[in-house]
Amino acid sequence: MSGGQQQRVAIARGPWPSARPFLLCDEPTGNLDLHTGREILDILGRLNKERGVTIICATHDTRIARHVATG
Repeated sequence: MSGGQQQRVAIARGPWPSARPFLLCDEPTGNLDLHTGREILDILGRLNKERGVTIICATHDTRIARHVATG
């Protein structure tokens, strides 16, 4: 599997709101191409808005930090 596919599987396998009200992400877009990284951020944003999941995200990429902070 490619890195992007592995990242998607990891997110899909994660515990969801019925089990935990928050999701911890360590470099969720690390080693991904720009398009796939945006897809991951969109998925996290939808989880936050539609299901009320709190997203705690560690990143060194200021663009991602701004995106997460502003939704």
